Amino acid sequence: MMAATPATHDTAFFEGDVIAPLVLVLTPPAITESVVARYLSDAGYAVACVRSSEDVSNVLNTVTPFAIAVAESVPHDDIAMVVHLLQSRGAQVPIVRVLRGPTGQMLFSQMPERQEYPCLNNAVRKSLSPATSELKTVLVIEDDDSMSQLLTNVLIEHGCRVVRAPHGRRGVRLAGVCMPDVIVLDLRMPEFDGFKVVDSLRADPRTAPIPVVVHTGIALTEDDHARLATVRAVTIKSDVAALLQQLDEIVRPPELLEEAS
Repeated sequence: MMAATPATHDTAFFEGDVIAPLVLVLTPPAITESVVARYLSDAGYAVACVRSSEDVSNVLNTVTPFAIAVAESVPHDDIAMVVHLLQSRGAQVPIVRVLRGPTGQMLFSQMPERQEYPCLNNAVRKSLSPATSELKTVLVIEDDDSMSQLLTNVLIEHGCRVVRAPHGRRGVRLAGVCMPDVIVLDLRMPEFDGFKVVDSLRADPRTAPIPVVVHTGIALTEDDHARLATVRAVTIKSDVAALLQQLDEIVRPPELLEEAS
């Protein structure tokens, strides 16, 4: 099995803790470098090239990938073996065929269907909504490691890339560098708390428009709510479902929300 490291020119990914959805790229043994793997890596996914169903099985022993991408050159028998493996293990992992469009662009089709999508994420979600990027980026500013990991796991399952900041000052810096699609913000943090983070984000014209969802375990006063008037929503840590609903409205296409309701 050959791994491909996610490529980026964004300095946030050298300063912050970044986790991206894992995509396995099924590639014929004769291929030394996969164009599909490089494309998905450049798009921000964590990518690993696998040569056989045995390689896929080894990965499943430790983690469930977001998807398995299959190049056009992969023989049908090899794909069938992977399908059988997933069925035998009860693994709900989409298999996405990667095709070339008439102008050379990559297209994605979740097997066994034939509908083609411009992005892997769209194919996994079966969404025809126009996509401005493959992955939505969520910045999680949270000093509690267990809560940060919980949020990361959920967001990865949603097909989001997660940038994690362990404190407020780092969070403000990363927001200005990676320009996330949404920020999940804890309030109770030492030295530079969530209120100061909100003030700093709104004072910078670049970061002011970024939606912020506050996720806190403290009871808020009227003055606190007034200071948070510019955030998208305030949720409490005992109600993760409310947080997920807010994130869904921001990072998921509208038709997916309708299908889920």
